[in-house]
Amino acid sequence: MNYETYKKYRLIVIAYVALLTSYGITSKEVLVVFGAVLTGMLFMFLLRRNLDKEEVLVDELVLKVSEKAANASMALCTIAFAVAGLILMNIVSILSLIDGKPVIAQPWEGYVNMGITLSWSAMALLISFVGFKYYYGRKYGLLGRQRRCD
Repeated sequence: MNYETYKKYRLIVIAYVALLTSYGITSKEVLVVFGAVLTGMLFMFLLRRNLDKEEVLVDELVLKVSEKAANASMALCTIAFAVAGLILMNIVSILSLIDGKPVIAQPWEGYVNMGITLSWSAMALLISFVGFKYYYGRKYGLLGRQRRCD
């Protein structure tokens, strides 16, 4: 299959997944959403497998730009998640300091839970980043190499 045909089929698969996902969300059917996403992933895998490898050439500059964008978004999202999680976990204390009087914690429990979730997400992002960096460092021989600053 050539690249132009692949792009057409890919748009059809994306439209299929979007249509079924929106239907599943509006009808509150979780299985429809999961089924749409899983079949979409399967179709994309099969399409990618049938694509002519010689047809797709990736420029080194495109890879470098993608790498820089991924690192920047990783850093930004991790910091944003950590700061937002810290603020939301301590929202009751922050509001008490601003008002100068005690604040009832019960209405803010959802925000505290959201802050905890964001903090755990930031930790998961960092752990996955370090894990992938270690994996690719070992795969491409970056680990264990002596660096000299001459």
